[in-house]
Amino acid sequence: MAIDFLNEFGVGSKLDTVAMVEAMVKADIAPKQTSIDRRATDLELKISGTAQLKSAMQTLFDLASTYDDAREFSALSISQSDDSSVSAKFTDGSALPGVHNLEIDQLAQNSLFVSNEFANYDQDLNNGNPGSFSFKLSSGQLQTITLNANEVTLENLTNAINDLDGGVNAKIIETSSGVYRLFMESDESGYENEIIISSDLFGIGTNQTKVGQDAVIQYNGIEITRSTNNVQDLIEGVQLNLDSISTDLFSITIQQDIVQQKEKIKTLVAGFNAFFSKVNELKAVEANGNAQGELYGDSLVKEIHSAIKDVLLAESSVSGDDVKRLSDIGIAIDRFGVFQIDENILSESLSNNYEGIQSLFTADTNGESLYGSNDSGLAGNVRKRLNDYLKYKGVMFEREISNSNVANDLIEETDTLKFLEEGLTDRYTKKFSAMNRIISEMNTLKEYLDGQLSNLPYTSKK
Repeated sequence: MAIDFLNEFGVGSKLDTVAMVEAMVKADIAPKQTSIDRRATDLELKISGTAQLKSAMQTLFDLASTYDDAREFSALSISQSDDSSVSAKFTDGSALPGVHNLEIDQLAQNSLFVSNEFANYDQDLNNGNPGSFSFKLSSGQLQTITLNANEVTLENLTNAINDLDGGVNAKIIETSSGVYRLFMESDESGYENEIIISSDLFGIGTNQTKVGQDAVIQYNGIEITRSTNNVQDLIEGVQLNLDSISTDLFSITIQQDIVQQKEKIKTLVAGFNAFFSKVNELKAVEANGNAQGELYGDSLVKEIHSAIKDVLLAESSVSGDDVKRLSDIGIAIDRFGVFQIDENILSESLSNNYEGIQSLFTADTNGESLYGSNDSGLAGNVRKRLNDYLKYKGVMFEREISNSNVANDLIEETDTLKFLEEGLTDRYTKKFSAMNRIISEMNTLKEYLDGQLSNLPYTSKK
């Protein structure tokens, strides 16, 4: 705070020159400061509104991007008239719509042999004599294991079988307290993996509990055999896990996932409404005590609103005879500017004219360029129109640059005004300081004259 030292020491005019300087400076710069403040407030609103508008546009752009390719409509569902005999699931995106009739006559299974029962597994069971064991798979070569004298045990035979790594797994199981048996099972199911024992040991060859066999499937009236119950090459893009033999013919149906597509369309329409709600908020006039929108009166926001609305209400660039625009599938705009969905009409359209809806949104294209002139469907047209505004050096880019330039200009004006304020303060302070000195000198002269006059004879006081 400035101090008037002359007045502080009891000399000068006794006027509050500091306050007078401040008042005079403020009177000079106030109009300019008011102008800067007003323009800064307007700019803050414009920057905020522009950011919100750009965000709403980008959100709608991204949403439309999930629905502008024909492959976005490739979602399929799979259903079964009998889910107890087989479970079916998609493996990739190669499945095609269709109905497949099946009957499961036989399941594939592994070949399994079991030894006799023994009281121990790690002691010699062949009276000190050597022993041999030979086996093969139906599709393999004969393999022979020779155990040395005094080493013919369940454990040694089990280890020797597993060491061969010949498509057979052996293990010892204690079937009851103190009773052990060797289980010998093929690694894979199917007839070609049937175990054939040529030279037996421990009675394994006489105790077969499972025969290696193929799965037998009646597929659309044709018998199909597979070595495994996990069948992936019968229906393209579908894995069948055979669970049990079926008593009757059943069907597996692959069709367009209407439920999923309906939900996606509802999400897209909700995105339309969210976009227009934000735009209306930004360009709203003051009403019912609510402040006007940040971009009230801005021609750009009005232009964007009209441009996107026109795209959505127009006939698609590629459409069928029955589906030309959104209203044909139950999506229409009400008197408040809100898109409403008649779900019954939408469901019926998806069921009866799925390909027409696909054409409406995508023009049956995939990966269409934003800058190309080819038809791209309703969703593609929305993306292209928004991209015209959002692209580098587009309208939104130029608007942001303009806002930034105005902000820089206001900073410069503020700095200039600050410099002017300092100059005015200094100039007015010097003027009042000079005035105080003059008044101080006049007061001193007055005191001198008063003293001289008081010493003259015949004064009024005397």
